Amino acid sequence: MQRISGEWKRIVLGCVIVLACVSLAGCAVHPRGPHGPRCDEIEATATIRQPTERMKVLRRIAAFEDLTQHEQIYMVNAILSWGFGDDKADAFMILIDNPCCTAETQSYILEKLKYYDLGRAEARVIHRLLDDEEQAEDVRK
Repeated sequence: MQRISGEWKRIVLGCVIVLACVSLAGCAVHPRGPHGPRCDEIEATATIRQPTERMKVLRRIAAFEDLTQHEQIYMVNAILSWGFGDDKADAFMILIDNPCCTAETQSYILEKLKYYDLGRAEARVIHRLLDDEEQAEDVRK
């Protein structure tokens, strides 16, 4: 009877871990501070299972010129919550080119991109942020 109990404990623990991972997958980290008016829209993108549709909504939100600092950081987290690729780079380009995009947001993007293997899409974002290929090369190190 003791052996069965141990096996059940492992099975239940495994199920709990899997459920936790599934429920957290794709959830963007909401930054501290007062929520902005677009936070609910950003949060809702986590429920969109189709990646192209999710990124379409995130690109639309990134274009709003009244995004608060809080919302900008939340956008960065939401964009990165599903990995990286050309569609994510496009969303970052919209956010970076947005007049409301702050230096703090740009620094935050650079900091987050350090954790990714730099491919073509990531390099596009870094080059846009730094506007200098040599500086982009330094970030890779």
